[in-house]
Amino acid sequence: MAEPTKPAYGKEISELQQDIVFKYDDNGDAKVKGILNYVDDYPEFGKGAKGNFLAIECQDAKDGYEVKWELSDAQKKGEGILNEDDYVLVCNIHSNEQTIKFTLVEDEYYNTTFDLSGLVLDQDISKVITARDGNLDTFNKKVSDLQENITIQNNGFGKGKATGTSKWVTGYSNPAGSEGNWVAFHIDNTKLPKGIVKYAIGNAEADPDTNDWNINIRLDNKSDKIFKIKVDGKAIYELDLNEVTLNPNE
Repeated sequence: MAEPTKPAYGKEISELQQDIVFKYDDNGDAKVKGILNYVDDYPEFGKGAKGNFLAIECQDAKDGYEVKWELSDAQKKGEGILNEDDYVLVCNIHSNEQTIKFTLVEDEYYNTTFDLSGLVLDQDISKVITARDGNLDTFNKKVSDLQENITIQNNGFGKGKATGTSKWVTGYSNPAGSEGNWVAFHIDNTKLPKGIVKYAIGNAEADPDTNDWNINIRLDNKSDKIFKIKVDGKAIYELDLNEVTLNPNE
């Protein structure tokens, strides 16, 4: 098995995935590592198809063997398509806890299981990072005191941009007596891959507040306004805050 070099059902492989590696053990099973990009629209795979897709070139089928495959915990039929012209299997992956089992029809004792736990599933960033509701409290202020009309646009490949307005705030208790421009977000940690999570903006890194996964970001004192969520040192999500309008101190 290998990563394909040609397009799969109308998508370039780089549109579907990044840095895919198959690490085999002594039993012939493999752990798959890499990143599955979030795909907004994949009509060649199926009507309304979107999400994360893994493409694998089935070398055994290419060599003339009949190959059966099975994706564990598939949510519905049609979760994978094997193109018999170029022997590329594309599967719609919902979780890195899934596995793919390959069996040779000629010899059912010969089988290989792909462990997908090493995959990072990129999500629509607007579903991972969301602007907090204006009626909620943030220290001694309401979120609506900090911002208005903050929206997040998904740009794909784990990136997006935020627009809207960050108000000038005085007497903020984050820390006490602060004034400036902030934006308030919530992180859906259930959509993050397993690992050590860090937030970063500019050269500064911080640990997340794992009690509520809320974060306030001050913008007026930063030239680098790219907010990153890192997992095990790798930036998984990047949110560009440069287009957020900063109300001046009046």
